[in-house]
Amino acid sequence: MLCLFWDYLQYRRLSGRYGNGRECLLPDLFDETIPDDVLALLKSGDLIWMHSKHSIRSWLIMYYCHLPLSHVSIYLGDGKITHATTGGVVIHAIHCLFNRGYRFLPCRVFVGDRKKRELVKQAAQEWEGTPYSYRRAVVAWLYIVTGRNWGTFKSKFYVDFLVLYLVCAAVTPSPLSLLFLSTAVAHAALISIFGMLWKFKPIPFHSRGMSLNMYFAVRLGTPMLPVINRRGSLDDVNPEDIVAAFRERE
Repeated sequence: MLCLFWDYLQYRRLSGRYGNGRECLLPDLFDETIPDDVLALLKSGDLIWMHSKHSIRSWLIMYYCHLPLSHVSIYLGDGKITHATTGGVVIHAIHCLFNRGYRFLPCRVFVGDRKKRELVKQAAQEWEGTPYSYRRAVVAWLYIVTGRNWGTFKSKFYVDFLVLYLVCAAVTPSPLSLLFLSTAVAHAALISIFGMLWKFKPIPFHSRGMSLNMYFAVRLGTPMLPVINRRGSLDDVNPEDIVAAFRERE
């Protein structure tokens, strides 16, 4: 659990990979707001990734996906977005999220001609009100912690569980303590099996077990260009001269 607690401490302090400096995995996110001139670069069908600086749910997603983003919305034009909240799929103005503890990463997505972008708006209206899929989120998490999503799995996830198993075994009488120890062994065995299985049968990128960081990586492999905040992050440049820039793909 030490890995978990240390990561949460960094999240609360907005330090390490949760900072917004050059040493971070995704630096130069827009903090609290997105300038109007940056929104003017976006079109219907583009994506706006984000994370909350004050949400345990947001932190858990970032911890297990190892990505400083926890949510994605689709830009619909005219300052409006659609995204899945715990209350269901909603459509509202992006300005409703400004100055509420969020960081943003707008991304240009080249989906085709204007007609296809108009279809995005129609689909958003049809999906509005659709209940949030907790099942999908739980399945994606289970795939990570069991090693089925080997591309996202990290050994610290099992270490967190191992400490929990050992603590529970220490404070509970037998045979319940043996059950926790057996679970620890079974969990390790399952991770080993899925690790070997990944070489022959990885998760398809359209599968329900796909995690948020995998989705982000796939979109980066296609024409998705993040728009990063350059104001105040360039040396010897007047911040008024450069507001934003497209991040070059490596």
